Amino acid sequence: MSSDFGSDPAIRRWLAAYDHKSHVPRLNMLLDYLTFLDGKKCFEKVTPSGLVEFQRHAKKEDREYEMIDLLKEYIRGKPGTYKALRLRVSIVKSFFRENRADLPDEKIRIRASRSPVQSKMDDTVVRDLVENNEFDMKAFYLTLFMGLLDLDRFLEFNRKYGKGLVDHLKEKGVDEPFVIEYPGRKENRNKTWFTTFIGHDALVAWKNYFERRRGYPKEGEAILLDERGKPIQDPTLRQRHIRMLARLNYIKRGNDISTRH
Repeated sequence: MSSDFGSDPAIRRWLAAYDHKSHVPRLNMLLDYLTFLDGKKCFEKVTPSGLVEFQRHAKKEDREYEMIDLLKEYIRGKPGTYKALRLRVSIVKSFFRENRADLPDEKIRIRASRSPVQSKMDDTVVRDLVENNEFDMKAFYLTLFMGLLDLDRFLEFNRKYGKGLVDHLKEKGVDEPFVIEYPGRKENRNKTWFTTFIGHDALVAWKNYFERRRGYPKEGEAILLDERGKPIQDPTLRQRHIRMLARLNYIKRGNDISTRH
């Protein structure tokens, strides 16, 4: 594939339909499929826009199933769980769909080569994570669990709710829940809202972090900072989480990837 892969008009049109955070994983999966096609004689050195044109012409010439057959061949040769392989299919189809060269709506049978990852997170693990941390990570875990947040939503909370959290702590204290609102996700974004809250224990943890370590955030500042005083990012939080699980003997480095916390 060419080095200007990301600047191809078909790629830009496709990615414009999705949140910026998903661009890199989408590009990587599509590039893997295009690399597979590059090994086929009729698709050598084909560009993404060239693939779109191929599918448009194929539909006019009653050959529209050629590309979906190639996608089936590609998926049969890929290892992975059912969910991971299904995601690959969805991403490739979305590329053609957003460029108005839809692939036929034909079911692709997926044979997973790996079992799904099994979660081992239970109340004992949660309790240990909270009790064996203090200040920043204690507040992080309590917010995550009490607010039923995933990491993306915690990072959004971290970026946007600094002033609101400070005002709440100073005006209402730690006994009244702090409400967090998010726009709906995917097709419901900006149509419906997801509302959650954090309660006493999480608010006490943030208050202790601010008063004993960080200082209260000023307007426009993030809530949780890294060692350099910058807003904490996804890789840093994941690394800290893995280190804590290892310290508590829940995992070993290089552990079986079929389980996770």
